[in-house]
Order: sequence, then C-alpha cells, then structure tokens
Amino acid sequence: TQVTSQPGGAAEPSLFPGSVNEFVSSFAVGFDTEICRFNTATGGTTQLTNNTVGDNSPDVSPNGQSIVWQQGAPGPSEIWIMNANGSGQDELTDNSVHDERPGISGDAKKVAFHSLRASEGIVSHEIYKMNVDGSGQTALTDDDDTDFEPAWAPDGNQVIMSMARAGNSDIFVMDLRTRRTRRLTHDASIDTSPSFSPDS
Repeated sequence: TQVTSQPGGAAEPSLFPGSVNEFVSSFAVGFDTEICRFNTATGGTTQLTNNTVGDNSPDVSPNGQSIVWQQGAPGPSEIWIMNANGSGQDELTDNSVHDERPGISGDAKKVAFHSLRASEGIVSHEIYKMNVDGSGQTALTDDDDTDFEPAWAPDGNQVIMSMARAGNSDIFVMDLRTRRTRRLTHDASIDTSPSFSPDS
C-alpha cells in the first residue's frame, strides 16, 4: 500500500518503536531532501530539518526519543542527532570525508555508521561506532574492502553489515565482544541494507 505521495519522492523510512503508522523519512523538498515525520493514520507530515544541504538516512532510536541522520550533500556527509520533535540538532562527526548511514543501538547510547576514512593508506568504507554525544569514535573494521550499512542487534552485542568481497556484497555479522565476523550470505547476488528482527 502506498503511504506517501510526496512530489519528488520519499526514501529510507524508519518506524517509531511500537508504531505501524508513524515514521521518519527523507523527503524531497524542492531541490533538496529534508527529514520529515509522517503519520499514515492522519496523513500529517512534519518537517524536522530545514537547510540547503541534503538530509538523508534517518534512524529512530529504540526509545523513540532521538533521531540520527546524515547531512551534507553535495559536500562531505556528517552524522547528526536531534530530538524526535526536531529540536536539539547537534553534529556528531566533522571530517573531510563522508560519514554515512547511522544507526542507534538498542540502549540508545551508541551510534554505528560507515565512513570513508583512510585505513592503512587505502581509502575505503569502514564501520565505526561512537557514543551518542560524538565521543569515542572507534573503527570496528579495518581492511582493504568496503564495509557499509551497519545495523545493531537489539541487545547491542552484534552489528550486522554489508561487506564487499571480490567485487560482490554479502551480509556479515560482527560480535562486538570478540570483533569476529561471520558471513551470512554466499551467493552471486548483491546483498545490502541488512537489519535484525526485534528478537535477533
């Protein structure tokens, strides 16, 4: 069932916890994209960001109180956080390269994202985590391949992600207690955008 009719389109929805009607999404607003909150029951839309750069990839915290997203196109994308009503917008990363696709952990204390930061002289997407105030930015992966689109397990002990190996993307899961990864898909198709079910 189509639930939006925004001119220019809407993408990357993230549901509010416990709701089947309310979500945030990146909406086309003129020649820009903004983060908007949408309610399918009432048809109401609330624009949460308002600027001249691209706002994309929102993720609602499991407690429904915060939203993280990436902001910055056409320049380097950075990770931002705000309250669920759009107030308190705060930049968490500040780099000359792209930080993208943030996701909040189950306890709403950590953010995972992928970043185009230098690794051993080779620039590739790696998975990072940080605290919700932007402190403690730490690389979870460090290799010559592209690792991207992380998502937390509900218990916060694992992160699922896409990893490009030999020109193909497959789904891997990392145990954060051991930093060991396990491959979940083995096929010739391109597998991306993973997420955990609520019961892992």
